[in-house]
Amino acid sequence: MSTRTSPSVILARRRRSSPHTRPKTKTDFDWQAWRERVAAALGAMQGSGQLSDAQAALLLEQRTRLLASASAAARHESETCELASFALGAERYAIETRFIQQTLQRAEVTPVPGAAEILVGIILYQGELVPLFDARQLFGVAAQSAASGWVLVLGEQQAELALLVDRALSISRIPVETIIASSPLEGRCNERLHRGVTQDGLIVLQGGELLRDPRLILGA
Repeated sequence: MSTRTSPSVILARRRRSSPHTRPKTKTDFDWQAWRERVAAALGAMQGSGQLSDAQAALLLEQRTRLLASASAAARHESETCELASFALGAERYAIETRFIQQTLQRAEVTPVPGAAEILVGIILYQGELVPLFDARQLFGVAAQSAASGWVLVLGEQQAELALLVDRALSISRIPVETIIASSPLEGRCNERLHRGVTQDGLIVLQGGELLRDPRLILGA
């Protein structure tokens, strides 16, 4: 089961924090408990003075199991991903948080005369001009109502572009294996943008491909 929190400030806070100080999740391995168990086993070995062959074999077996458990837990942790979800009409999309610089509820937009329709305009973000694109047009979602003005500022090392979406939803961490490789966007957008869909219908996007999409680079 995924854990969810409000997206309004978590992305900015996460980028200011050291990766060593992130909140502990259910998938984190309890390294302290592991160290204590190893220390207890070594203490027992030292206190006994001399181990019999059977005792040494038992201690080695226990150590092997502990190391295997630690390795399995580390693999499990590495096979999860943190997603930021957003809504377009009745559909829910998500992108890995490592591709999101910040989520803004409002942004002042300067139109660009003669630009392609997908380009909403330019916003000023941390002193830089960033192009803002209409996510509805990008993913072929019919306009049902005016967008609320939520903006996702995207980029790997710095802001590269922004998407106008109906609303931001939440931040969640899910196992990678729960992302099913199916294509609910077939016929509506480039397949390279689509990573898969979760069991509850969340459409997960390829962040790297999204940043390299020619329509968002050229506004064409």
